[in-house]
Amino acid sequence: MGGGVKRNRVALPKGHDRGGDQQQPGDEQQGQWTQQQRERMDRAFTERMERALRQRTAGGADKGA
Repeated sequence: MGGGVKRNRVALPKGHDRGGDQQQPGDEQQGQWTQQQRERMDRAFTERMERALRQRTAGGADKGA
């Protein structure tokens, strides 16, 4: 059953970068939000999530004792 045939193993073209940092055509608009709007939403979400985790950690320590 080993057969040696591997499916879906297409080689990437030479010089293809797998990194996500380089802009590609169309990256400036994803759906209805611009890249700047998405970055702003991401920062706001990250700040709120970190605040919630800090509050949970601080609150959880008081309840357990």
